[in-house]
Amino acid sequence: MEHIPQHIINILRSTTFQNLTEQEQSDLNCWLEEDEENKRLWLRFSSKDIFKNDLNTFGKYDWESSFKTFEQNHLQVADEKIKKLFNPWYAAVSVMIIGLLIGISYYITVGQYEDLPSQAIVPAENHAEMLLPSGERITLNEGSDLMIIDSSFNINKKHSQAGSFVGIPSHFSVVTPKGKKYALQLPDGSKVWMSVDTRIAYDEFDSLRSLTLSGEAYFEVAKRTFKNENGTSGLKPFIVKTKGMHVEVLGTHFNVSAYPDAKIQRTTLMEGKVKVSNEKHVCVLLPGEEARLQDGKIVRKEIDTDQNVAWKDGYFIFNEDKLSDILVEVSKWYNVDIVYLDEEVKEEQYEGMLSRNSQLIDIISVLEGTNEVTFKFKKRTIYVSKK
Repeated sequence: MEHIPQHIINILRSTTFQNLTEQEQSDLNCWLEEDEENKRLWLRFSSKDIFKNDLNTFGKYDWESSFKTFEQNHLQVADEKIKKLFNPWYAAVSVMIIGLLIGISYYITVGQYEDLPSQAIVPAENHAEMLLPSGERITLNEGSDLMIIDSSFNINKKHSQAGSFVGIPSHFSVVTPKGKKYALQLPDGSKVWMSVDTRIAYDEFDSLRSLTLSGEAYFEVAKRTFKNENGTSGLKPFIVKTKGMHVEVLGTHFNVSAYPDAKIQRTTLMEGKVKVSNEKHVCVLLPGEEARLQDGKIVRKEIDTDQNVAWKDGYFIFNEDKLSDILVEVSKWYNVDIVYLDEEVKEEQYEGMLSRNSQLIDIISVLEGTNEVTFKFKKRTIYVSKK
């Protein structure tokens, strides 16, 4: 394929490949039959997923620097007129490529919206996987309200799609993907409600219980004792570790939100007492208080705890929250992607309470009620723009 004829370029720049005239379709078919390379190029243009990746790569490429390198390596001639001849050629090629990309990217990102979300998009359901040190993966039963691992580290068959498991190691992990949640009782009797897109790794030792968290979870920690070296009994600490924060408890109810992509990590205390620390700061929380980790600093403050633990009871609660923050939660809960066509809409604020069992269209209808924002859909992607 030495070059692309101009009339084919015009066809490829079309914002919809499905409404070509008979003549355009005929020209396109003839061009495709000329060369296998033409067919491969056409597949890239007509595949949204492939071309999205091409667009991202193309947008990051430093064309000006690359062309200067080409000039230095291949055009080191005395006659400046020759160099000047290449500049219009370079500009023309750039304009052609940019025009082509704009046309097709418009088709990819703007054309063929749906007014309603797919019926396949549903609220978060019960589902998780347990990962064992051996590499074995156990699919946990979707219908279980609370999966129980007993004190002998056994899972009853009703909690697993693969039957009973005896003698699970004292170290294991449980994962919920986007759009899935799960609740389980640990071998020590503590209960953990895992939100969507969350991972926990549990270890139990003679004198310590340790859980590493990425995501969000609500804990009801059971009090446990152990024998000290001198034979006396002591309370067995339960430590929740996140990236940058440790939460130490003996027996209490609290929530930890520590998603990797979030700017702020939060520990919210409902009952009892917890110690929150990192390498530089330590604070002790009382019920109704929150420890907030941001930029390496831990700040304690009194809050209305209902909003931070509402997810566990099945609600979205918005209190002058930005649309961008709300849609982060919606994205995880309904397993959808969010694309902003107007960045300014991110700052729109909302108040209210909605059930997390609502269909996505019900959530969207409330958000559109301000008459400031509108939503369109393609499969599992939501496009947000100013109304």
